[in-house]
Amino acid sequence: VMTRKVQSLPPDCSVDEAAALMGKKQIHRVLVMLGDALLGIVTTSDVAKAVAEHRIRSRTYVFG
Repeated sequence: VMTRKVQSLPPDCSVDEAAALMGKKQIHRVLVMLGDALLGIVTTSDVAKAVAEHRIRSRTYVFG
């Protein structure tokens, strides 16, 4: 099943915010966009890896 509305976040979004969006929308991937430019994709695996490596601080960014 494909998503009709693609979800995206800005590059200065925190990993916590990305994880919250993924949970709320029940999705496994979120585009990281700066305007119309695609900078990358954050996945649930990326979030899990950040948690496993204890890299979650008060402000861990999804890109940069």
